[in-house]
Amino acid sequence: MNEFLAIGFDAYVNLGKVRVISPTDPDKLRREMKKRNMEKSSPSFWDASNGKGVKSLLVLDDGFLVTSALGTDTLFKRFNDYKNGGNAK
Repeated sequence: MNEFLAIGFDAYVNLGKVRVISPTDPDKLRREMKKRNMEKSSPSFWDASNGKGVKSLLVLDDGFLVTSALGTDTLFKRFNDYKNGGNAK
């Protein structure tokens, strides 16, 4: 059974695929995408910030990049809460 992590604005990622949760800003995100030769229109990029300021970058095990308007502390707490038997919301 797949378990999902709520990353804001009714968006979820597969909990088992999350490899990195990192704080980010527009410059850091731009550098990471350039390093990976990736555009925002790439099928391996998903902006889940819903037009808000991007605070976190999630890297999935398949190289997929996901941005979130939630802070890393919030995402990390949800991740740990769920892994410890709680609810990821």
